[in-house]
Amino acid sequence: MAQRQAVTKKKALAYQGVSRKAKSRILHELVGLTGWHRDYARAALRDALVLKIARHRPGRTPVYGPELLPALSRCWGCSGPRQGSFWP
Repeated sequence: MAQRQAVTKKKALAYQGVSRKAKSRILHELVGLTGWHRDYARAALRDALVLKIARHRPGRTPVYGPELLPALSRCWGCSGPRQGSFWP
């Protein structure tokens, strides 16, 4: 997959600002190399040079409050380490 991304990025640089005939040739080469459909290859060439921003996702909200955690950890410690999973 990394090789396909590298090829797509290189072809996307050549795809920008060329004539329609040259774009068709580049698209045909990319389809031959990757095995993608032309429509997907065209979208991949368009999106290859777009910077994707990774956003931080918030964590889950705690189910139990801080006043219950000492009692819960004691209960979980007494119940044993194999609780909640399948062990023969």
